[in-house]
Amino acid sequence: MGVDNLSAELVQMQYKDSIAQRGGFSYAVFKEMVRDVAMQFRRQEGKYYVLLSLQEAEHFRGILHARKNFPLLNSELMAESYTTAAMWVMNDYDMSLLASSRHFKSANASQHSAMVNSFRFVNSDTHYKNTGLTVLLRVLEDDPVVQREKWWTEIRSCRRRRQIAIDGTVPLLTVFNTSNEFEFMEFKAVVSRVQIGLQDIGMLIYDAFRAMNSSNTGLMTCSELYGGMDYLGIPFTPQQIYDLMRKICVVNEGLMSYEDFKRVFQGSEDEMESRMGGDNGSSNFVTIAPKLIPELSELLNQVCRFSSHVLVLATTHFSFSVQFDVTLRLCSDKVPSINHFTQLLFTQFRTDWT
Repeated sequence: MGVDNLSAELVQMQYKDSIAQRGGFSYAVFKEMVRDVAMQFRRQEGKYYVLLSLQEAEHFRGILHARKNFPLLNSELMAESYTTAAMWVMNDYDMSLLASSRHFKSANASQHSAMVNSFRFVNSDTHYKNTGLTVLLRVLEDDPVVQREKWWTEIRSCRRRRQIAIDGTVPLLTVFNTSNEFEFMEFKAVVSRVQIGLQDIGMLIYDAFRAMNSSNTGLMTCSELYGGMDYLGIPFTPQQIYDLMRKICVVNEGLMSYEDFKRVFQGSEDEMESRMGGDNGSSNFVTIAPKLIPELSELLNQVCRFSSHVLVLATTHFSFSVQFDVTLRLCSDKVPSINHFTQLLFTQFRTDWT
């Protein structure tokens, strides 16, 4: 939310009166700080951003150079305040100022970041930093995740580029599976808490995976992850485990590979992956018992079998057409049990009697 730029010293300086009045850095002070930061992301009046074609950009740049010592508009030669403009060129993660009119003032950092990451999204870029993802999620929070992915995919398909399949680990996928910045912040907080928990007990990333993967299959189940969270002293509900699994697992639905686990939970300062001891490569840590809950992979298989059976019955025994618009992803996102799925399934049926 922009608090990355607020150091402890800056907070003490800016909110010293509130801190003194409330006897310390209380929740009320924190709420005041968040409110002030949120104000930065409101729309700046009088600033507009436009994408230009190459031909338009060439002509506009010529105008900016020709008018560099004068107001941009002739009608404002005698005015006290006048219109300003600038041209930006896109780089990998930011934009560079190419040309500007007289007395041009750039937008504040938050508005500039919103402009940069919005245009990168329009440009079908796939790699974003965490700060860029946060800003992009804020900009797109009113648009459903399904619509975001559909729009981005359709725009990308029109480009004269190689249509390479999106790798499951690219940061862009966060925009397609996370509703808003607060959900993203919650996910990052969980990741940070797990990293701290592993550091506290001196467990490196590979040792942690082996200890939690009690079945030794190389794919961690929801129950095994639940047991690992309980071992680290992190309170989780089964639904939170399911949500975490869906965000992390790239290839296997409800089953986490070591590559997934390492990509998400390995700390930036970790160079070693294991403290394996002994000639047989055994781990120094005991196996962590799973905490049994229904598995997403099992629920998904039940959903597949049940939905197929229902569709066969519908087409065989009834003389009405059925539009079945429940996708497996929707099902796996919402079913804590097969009984719940039966209710969800039939609420999604739309029938036209003939």
